[in-house]
Amino acid sequence: MSELMDLMKRLLGMEPTDISKDDILIHYLNKARSNILGYCNVATLPVEYDRYGRLCRISL
Repeated sequence: MSELMDLMKRLLGMEPTDISKDDILIHYLNKARSNILGYCNVATLPVEYDRYGRLCRISL
């Protein structure tokens, strides 16, 4: 599991081992990343602003 998913689950009060909602969490992580890139009008974020790198671009 990715560091970003673990963080999101902790913030939501979920157990890290609970995978029942991973699909929807991945959807929202990808949507947030897409919105950020669109707002900034860039294709990628500079490394210093992209702490988690490809962790947001998770696929099942």
